[in-house]
Amino acid sequence: MMLVNILHRPEPGERFQLFLMEQEMCHNLGLKTTILVTPMVLQDPQLCHQIAESCAKHGDEIGLSFHGLNRAYGREAAGYGMDAFWLYSKADKLRIAQQMGDDF
Repeated sequence: MMLVNILHRPEPGERFQLFLMEQEMCHNLGLKTTILVTPMVLQDPQLCHQIAESCAKHGDEIGLSFHGLNRAYGREAAGYGMDAFWLYSKADKLRIAQQMGDDF
């Protein structure tokens, strides 16, 4: 028995179309995926809605990716923008993770 876990990290803009194409290919092959949602994606309610609908339809997983916290979303959620999630205090990590989950 072989186990496969396909990880996708969609990006806003024209690259989102590539993500949709990759998702369709996986689903046509009967594969489920794990979609890693970044702070940039959380800023776009339409993308979040599309991802949530796809996951509900195909049984995919949604995970949070902390990549890009040094951009605007991270500055808003944490009050300052460090690129590496592990550099934040435990309290800030919990607050950021909660905020990202609430935003999705």
